[in-house]
Amino acid sequence: MSVNWISPEQFSELKLSLKNDILCLDIRSEQEHQLSHIPDSCLVTPHNIAHVPAESLLVYCQSGTRTERLSQTLENPNNKQIYLLEGGLDAWKAKGMKTLGTQSSGLSLQRQVHLIAGVLILAFTLLSLTINPLFTAGLIIVGSGLTLAGLTGFCGMARLLAFAPWNKTTQPNT
Repeated sequence: MSVNWISPEQFSELKLSLKNDILCLDIRSEQEHQLSHIPDSCLVTPHNIAHVPAESLLVYCQSGTRTERLSQTLENPNNKQIYLLEGGLDAWKAKGMKTLGTQSSGLSLQRQVHLIAGVLILAFTLLSLTINPLFTAGLIIVGSGLTLAGLTGFCGMARLLAFAPWNKTTQPNT
């Protein structure tokens, strides 16, 4: 197995020089990919990398953490040439390199869910302690929603927030 870590500049040069013989793979979530990605990259789950029909692969994530984890567990039975982006998309953007996708208004959808859930828990706790103990029902509802999201991957709050006007931009990144 041939796995090499390369800088954003090397990643870009390799991508251009081997354009037809190399595949650029994004191992982040679909939502992260839609928000911002390297041009001509494909979204793939990490466990499917060994099955991608290409001899050479360029692989990246957001910060390099998931790519690092992948490098430690990667099975490469076809002995592909695999290049991993040091620092991930964050390093790519820090070098001023081009990305595609939709621009965010600031906080990611996941962080918005965390923020709202935290505020609701704090508010219901304060209300149940100071006004009426029945406000603990709100804690139970928020806690149940978070548990359901963790168990199933479905988050109703995230689905609702996706329709919020600040989450509906379609301007391209540069």
